[in-house]
Amino acid sequence: MVKKFLSLVCCFAVCTPIVTSVAVQDAQNTTIVTYAEDSYNMKASSKAVKLIEECEGFSSTAYWDYKQWTIGYGTYVASDTTYPNGITEAEAEQLLYNALTYYEDCVNGFLKRHEISVNQDQFDALVCFTYALPAWSYKGNEDYSIAQMMINGWENYSEQEIFDTFGLYVKAGSGENKVTLPGLVKRRLMEASLFLYGDTTYTMPKNMVSSTTSTETSTETSTTETQVLVTDTSTSDSDKYTSYKVFSENGVRLRSDYGLDGDKLTVIPEGAIISTNETVTADGYLWGKVEYDGITGWCALNYCDEMKDGSVIGDVNGDGKISSIDASIINRCAKNVLTLTDEQFEAADLNQDGKITMEDYSLFLEIYLN
Repeated sequence: MVKKFLSLVCCFAVCTPIVTSVAVQDAQNTTIVTYAEDSYNMKASSKAVKLIEECEGFSSTAYWDYKQWTIGYGTYVASDTTYPNGITEAEAEQLLYNALTYYEDCVNGFLKRHEISVNQDQFDALVCFTYALPAWSYKGNEDYSIAQMMINGWENYSEQEIFDTFGLYVKAGSGENKVTLPGLVKRRLMEASLFLYGDTTYTMPKNMVSSTTSTETSTETSTTETQVLVTDTSTSDSDKYTSYKVFSENGVRLRSDYGLDGDKLTVIPEGAIISTNETVTADGYLWGKVEYDGITGWCALNYCDEMKDGSVIGDVNGDGKISSIDASIINRCAKNVLTLTDEQFEAADLNQDGKITMEDYSLFLEIYLN
């Protein structure tokens, strides 16, 4: 996936405080770091290698990956002519191993600076994440959410919060051209699963959704076994959100405060779905406090239609909000792994076509990430 091109100067600036010598051949090819009496010298295991290979996929020829030329298993190359005849899978794996040295050093350096200890699975998950986004580990970039989680102590975060923290990084591109990539969504879920549980098979927190239970449905001629999702739907009124869909052709303005005197922050376009749990009446309008495209403000709900009888569209587990748990549930239902109750089905059927498909999953991601 997308990896930031690093110059020799940047590598030196980032790594100097924690090493005695650095030898760099190119930005991601061969980086050798020698530590003096340093216990923070963990290496990625085969789990990390396999996860990166699965997420990146193999390409025998160079291709443009948003910001750089890439070949093999997502490894940076200087140009599309570096390997004019292409490479084999064995050569791609060797390039990957060469590149991993740098990302291992990034994670080890971050852990050392903040005196953080992790187990092998957590280190592997962080290396895989860093292979796509190394900047989080650099000195001075502690404002990254994943860096904050590690500094504050990941054990102080709930499993859902850890999944959600990994899930913040699922877009590629720059500025207004950023797009959500399903491959990145899948990758972040797998990394969070590896970090928490030591494998990549869990697509939702274990302790947030009860394990699916098998119920037998009998008829006179056959017996079938169906997985039924069981969730805790208790939530306080203050946590309950109501979803709205913007119907105005010109969209609706998102303001810094409720009322017409609030500064204009942006325009929420027609068809966008927003959610709020706080409303105020002012200047003849009903205002709702919402978040759109990472910006929090107030908009006039008079230009929006309330959805689903006041429930939050996409809130499949009924906890009053949408999260990575709901994303996982919709994904699994679309793959016929789960059977939902009527109420859960209604919340998951985002395009309201009477079935749960990957189109509903894609629509959910757009709502969730906005």
